[in-house]
Amino acid sequence: MIMVYHAKREHFVEAQNLAYLAEEEPVAAKFVSMLDVQGCYEHVGDVESNDLDVAYRLTNHIDCAWWEQDGVARSHKVEKARSTSIGDLMVAPEGIYAVMPFGFKKVKSFGG
Repeated sequence: MIMVYHAKREHFVEAQNLAYLAEEEPVAAKFVSMLDVQGCYEHVGDVESNDLDVAYRLTNHIDCAWWEQDGVARSHKVEKARSTSIGDLMVAPEGIYAVMPFGFKKVKSFGG
């Protein structure tokens, strides 16, 4: 399962800007700080897959609201949400990934 976190409205531009700079290690740490410490992200839903590409596709509005897709559960704290975008985070079993302009970047690993 992948947990999807969207940057809150007031932090959306900052998160997108970080995604364009995320080749630098301190920037990766900033994503984690924004999630863990600063509360800049909100958990919007879970995807029943461990594939980041599948999670990204299923949490985008295409033919319907993304939370109406099979295999997706919207967080009870969220009435509605935008599509997953650059700068958002996905928490997979092996770590935390930032959505990048092209693909994903692991910003934190879990375990050994």
